[in-house]
Amino acid sequence: MRILFISTDWTGLAKPVADELSNQGHNVTYLDHSEISYFSYKNNAHRALTKISDVFRKKKYKHLKTEQNIAYELSKFFSDQCFDLAIFTNPDIFVEEHFNIIRAHIPRLHLMLWDSLGRMPQNREKLPYFDKVFSFDPIDAAAHNLEKVTNYYRHDQLPLSTKQYLYDVFCIMSFCKQRYPTLVQFLDKNPNLNSKILLYIDHPRKRKYIRHPKIEIIEQPILNEQLLPYVTQSKCILDIGYQNQRGLSFRVLEALAWERKLITTNTYVSQQDFYNSNNIHVLDIKNPIPIEFIKTDYLPVAANIKQTYRIDNIAKRLV
Repeated sequence: MRILFISTDWTGLAKPVADELSNQGHNVTYLDHSEISYFSYKNNAHRALTKISDVFRKKKYKHLKTEQNIAYELSKFFSDQCFDLAIFTNPDIFVEEHFNIIRAHIPRLHLMLWDSLGRMPQNREKLPYFDKVFSFDPIDAAAHNLEKVTNYYRHDQLPLSTKQYLYDVFCIMSFCKQRYPTLVQFLDKNPNLNSKILLYIDHPRKRKYIRHPKIEIIEQPILNEQLLPYVTQSKCILDIGYQNQRGLSFRVLEALAWERKLITTNTYVSQQDFYNSNNIHVLDIKNPIPIEFIKTDYLPVAANIKQTYRIDNIAKRLV
């Protein structure tokens, strides 16, 4: 099958799915948003003039020109090729004109949502453009009649050594005003835990919000195999989700793959087939983590259950 995989991949999580589909025998072309969605002002005077003219426009000049550039690049891209299926992960940059261009060359469009519609409400209006929509959020799936799917772990994410640990808990996350107070509460409620906490900020101005002495600020993301030295030295992984999040984050499935204990705010995890209270603690922010949870060893999950969350089995469901 000829598949066009359309995504953006600054975290390195989308391209592995495209590569897996290729490994399964499909002819896959990967198209990154950054290749077709571009815009720049000519100079400061141009920027100032467009800002003034935006007052009288229904749509900002920058957004209008970006949409025009996307339409141009899509038309050029499809000038000499067609596909059987397109798989999207981030449809928010596309408008009706873009979908019409894509649909003229591809009979089936599938969407894989890695964020809830509550967190990314702009995706809700894009749903009618797709023949099939997969969602990692069970609430969205039920409310909008979407196909349920989970995130994945990769083939190379194998169980790590359990001989010795430097940290009781390891957490890495992007700074978010919504999630930050929960992180602070966790640290204050568990002062005796040896915690390694890395908080990524994408702009220096966000430093002023981060005051806790146990939080280390990083300005470059640490992704994929770069995480291994930290996870190898840690007994537990801390997963702090967004408010009302029900879908399983990548941290949950990485903990499953690496065989690390998990502390998570996601109450939905207790309904999963891999759930074991010995391995997973659903965080009650009002109370400290039971010391018994930290001290006891991880109990491996049955292979037939664990493998259903591996990338090859997730990818098969998307086509």
